This record gives sequence, structure tokens and C-alpha cells, in this order.
Amino acid sequence: MESKIVKLIKNYIKPKALVRFKGDDGKQYGITFLEKEFCEKYLELYGNGTAAYLEVYDKPELRIHISGKNKGKQRPPMTVKTASVQASKALGKVSICAYINTKLEEYGFCDTNAEKQHLFVLNQHKDLHAKNKAIENYYKLKRRGGFGDEKQLPPQQNFIQINQKIIKVIDNAEAEMAKALSESIDNPMGNDAV
Repeated sequence: MESKIVKLIKNYIKPKALVRFKGDDGKQYGITFLEKEFCEKYLELYGNGTAAYLEVYDKPELRIHISGKNKGKQRPPMTVKTASVQASKALGKVSICAYINTKLEEYGFCDTNAEKQHLFVLNQHKDLHAKNKAIENYYKLKRRGGFGDEKQLPPQQNFIQINQKIIKVIDNAEAEMAKALSESIDNPMGNDAV
């Protein structure tokens, strides 16, 4: 006869999907309670999968062996390396990624909200550094064709030609300034007659 704690653990980590949800792609997914807890802890810890895995899966009550010759005995705590590997495997599961994406959508981390925030930063006039970054990001997206059939940025060759023209203008201006400086040194009083 199994002890109460072993039954509780078996029910808690049952591989059968117990939490069902609809992903943002419209498909139905299922995850275990532990996987759900891992996803929520992952988001709470700002994407630190290793720490989330340790907090969820390395609880003392989950360290008890539920089968085999060590049944009922406690296993040693999980190492950080093991947690890192297991977190990476977990985050590779489609159902876990779908649940995390669903939660992010609920929290407002979605394309629509990002576009609204980007538009706000782009149109504000107080923080010019942020505004310039927003404009730079817009042009990066535009160059990739991210906003439809709008006119693309000029190719690299046009930038080189523009830079060469600017350099010529600067060189001409420097030459004129040097000439004027030379004339003022030769004729400090500004008199035409010597």
C-alpha cells in the first residue's frame, strides 16, 4: 500500500495533461500543474528558466523517490546545471511555449500593444533620445519591408555618394576659410593698399 505522500506526489506530477487552454494560434493545448507553475514562475522571474525550474521542481516533497529500490527516500537537491538543462528542454515543448505566449498576451506583451507604445514614443517630444531610437527602429523595420509597400530606404551606394558630396562641401569650406585666414594674416588692417 502506498503512503499518502507518494499518492499525492504521483497525482501532482502526473504526465497526463490536467490544465487545458487555447493557444493564441487557436489550437488546444494541455500541460501538467507543475508545467503551469513552471511557466508562471518563469514569467515572474523575467525569463530565468533555471531559477524557475529549481523553485518548482526542486521542492523537498518532490525529491522523494516514488518507485524502485529507493522508494520513499529523499534524493539530493538538484544542481544548477541539471536545472538549466531541464529548463531548456521544458521551454522547447510546444505546449509550454504556447502557455507562456498566452500569458504574455494577457499581460499586454503583444504586437498590437507594442505598436501603440512605439507610436507613443515616436510622437512624443520630451525624450528625444527615446524618440530617435524609435525612429531608428522604424526605419530598420521599413528596410525589411515590415510595413507594406512603402518606399524603401536608398541602397548603400546612395549613402556613399551623399557622404562623398558632403566631404567635398566640407573640403571647399575649409579651403575658403584657410584662404580667408591667410589673407587676414597678410593684411591685418584690412587695407587694400600696402
